[in-house]
Amino acid sequence: MLKSHKKGKIALVALFIIAALILASATAMERTHLSSAESGLRDGLAPLKSGAMVVKDQFARIPQFFVGMDSLMAENQQLKIEVARLENEVSNLSEVNVENVELKQMLGMEQEVKNWGPVATTVIARSPDSWYSTITIKGGINKGFAVGMPVVATEGLVGRILSVTEHTAEVLLIVDKEGAVGAKMQLTGTPGVVEGTTSAGNILYMIHIPYEAQVENDQVVITSGLGSIFPAGLRIGYVTNVESYNGGLMLKATLTPFVDFERLENVFVLTKFSASASNSSTGVEAK
Repeated sequence: MLKSHKKGKIALVALFIIAALILASATAMERTHLSSAESGLRDGLAPLKSGAMVVKDQFARIPQFFVGMDSLMAENQQLKIEVARLENEVSNLSEVNVENVELKQMLGMEQEVKNWGPVATTVIARSPDSWYSTITIKGGINKGFAVGMPVVATEGLVGRILSVTEHTAEVLLIVDKEGAVGAKMQLTGTPGVVEGTTSAGNILYMIHIPYEAQVENDQVVITSGLGSIFPAGLRIGYVTNVESYNGGLMLKATLTPFVDFERLENVFVLTKFSASASNSSTGVEAK
């Protein structure tokens, strides 16, 4: 009981002192001269008041901070949307540019083989059995396509039509074993036959080359137009290796084709093809 009574007295004295300090602080503003005790009290309370003001200001800024964060987040999201839009636009422009270049090349090819009635079309499927041996193109009987017609791309020779339906045509690629083509070296005119491989691949071989012929790597091979259904002068590929075969009596050159058959999309069908050309043994170019 005595301890509780003492605590009550101490609390009462403390309240009295606080009330006196507050009264002194309030009334001091109205006087020009302060007592030493009042001056000391004011100086002692100054840091506390300053700290309280700082805390008050920081709390006041909290709503502004969250408002600013919302604004930054909204701006960041908008920037992300804009970046995505610009990336998509750049991608579309790049694709359009590639298409424009390809179309210009196709127009150039059309001028080169204009006497063969080129008809532009697109690849719609590839053989499931051998990725490189055949492709299916859009257009068939409805476009005047027929078996045996040559097929070319802007880069060079593709192959010949193997079969047709009303709206599609199957093309045998020159990289197939059955897609042999009469050919020659572009610079020297050395003749030979270009054929594909039995297995899927992007490799060609030029065979029946005379042993004494000057054949070197990087030489360009083109169609000869002799005893063939293809017009002369179409690019086939370039030499990457030369070796002798048939007991050392002939040369065989390994070629890399100019056409990328895996990425082939647009082609021309040369519709002014004569069936007699493929059966001709006179060595005269088909017209």
